[in-house]
Amino acid sequence: MTDIDQLFAELRTRTIAEVRPPSVDTVHRIVRRRRAVRNAVAGTVLLALGGTGLLLLPGEPEPDAPDPRAGYGTIAAATVKLDVATPRLGALVTDLGDGTWQHRLELIGATYRTTLTCVGAGEITAVLTPAGGDPSRVVVPCTAEPLETMIDVVLGGDLGTLTTEVVPDDVAAESAAFAYTTALSTADQDRLGKLAGGVVGGLTTPAFVLGDTTPAIEQRLTGAAYQATAACAGTGSATFTVVATGADNTETVLGQTRVTCSPAPKPVTVTVTYPAGATALALRLAPEADAYGQAVGVVGYRPT
Repeated sequence: MTDIDQLFAELRTRTIAEVRPPSVDTVHRIVRRRRAVRNAVAGTVLLALGGTGLLLLPGEPEPDAPDPRAGYGTIAAATVKLDVATPRLGALVTDLGDGTWQHRLELIGATYRTTLTCVGAGEITAVLTPAGGDPSRVVVPCTAEPLETMIDVVLGGDLGTLTTEVVPDDVAAESAAFAYTTALSTADQDRLGKLAGGVVGGLTTPAFVLGDTTPAIEQRLTGAAYQATAACAGTGSATFTVVATGADNTETVLGQTRVTCSPAPKPVTVTVTYPAGATALALRLAPEADAYGQAVGVVGYRPT
């Protein structure tokens, strides 16, 4: 009989109808044998983990495994091209938890394409509801290799709210991360771009959605006066900056002004003198928060 079997036998013997306190010798013997059992178990753990460099002392809990959902979130954000630092038209959630997660966006009336992904295990149900419109529902699987699920929603009126609700199943609630982005449809980008481009003359850039980057006209010009013009169709406002770049990549701000974006855009013009020795003229239209992804701009220039 092993020490463990003998210990359990003694414990069974002690559970009798008449409960008697043990003698001092019995207590000492049981304590010694329990210590021997704990030492034997600890020795078995060390033997099983031999060569790993991990030492588990008796009574110490095993270290918790790191939560993989932070890594899942990084993958999910990259999949839908979400800027985690400034997630203006989307969101990232690494702990869905129980119940319903909800996010609202104030948007210009247009058609939007929402791209969703879920990384991990289980599945989520996403419900997109435009203000005054019917909800659209889609089930998004949570997978190790991220998949993109897209859904188009029409938001009526000039401005409105688009509400996104996400309900995870029991598995996804504890084992998945979710990300989504919302963007103007291609048709609405083209429509707003034509409105903005129609009021900007001269050499112009293609229409672009106002976001983190804006185009630059990289062309060497002669030292002369120019009119730089910008317009944006949509909502919100933006800052129009005209910059000359030197041969050593230094930048000189030639002019700057504010542009209001609207469904009936009006051009804003800055007259500048192009410095001798400059290598490029950069025309930048940087959106404020209320115009980010909500307006389409065009910039251009012409000699005076």
